Amino acid sequence: MIAYLGRSLGVSDGESRRIADAALLHDIGKFAVPIELLQKSTPLSAAEFALVRAHPQAGYDILHTTGNSMMALAAEIALHHHERYDGSGYPHGLAGEAIPLPARIAAVCDVYDALRQHRPYRPGRGYDEAMSIIMNGDGRTLPSHFEPRILLAFQRISDDARKVFEGDDGGPSPAIS
Repeated sequence: MIAYLGRSLGVSDGESRRIADAALLHDIGKFAVPIELLQKSTPLSAAEFALVRAHPQAGYDILHTTGNSMMALAAEIALHHHERYDGSGYPHGLAGEAIPLPARIAAVCDVYDALRQHRPYRPGRGYDEAMSIIMNGDGRTLPSHFEPRILLAFQRISDDARKVFEGDDGGPSPAIS
């Protein structure tokens, strides 16, 4: 999905693939979060939510020390994939172009994947509902969370995103990649 989106934004095929490969590690910081919080079916307390919100920094801390350029890209994506274009994200409240492009690309794909996936606290949503939430918002997810040109590009490739998620593209499924 990320490679499709990157290419639709004019990112080269090779760089789009690098971003997609690096983004596979975007949630590695969840290893630092107690599993019972990730699997909890009831609302999280403020303290529990703070632990979950620490996973981008934990992921960055895991990945940035390798000295490898691919891991540096993965660390950047891990750190910033929950930043929002309107500045309402975390961990640093970055906005707009201050968020690295690879993280802005990964963010919309991550939200799509999260909406489609079954969670302990809710069933996965279908393609139409997930796209409606991303494009129109639902109170929790808003279109202002995403760079407008990336949002429009994602809408253009949404059928490809559906195919990737549902495994109709011959690739792995489901996938943020």
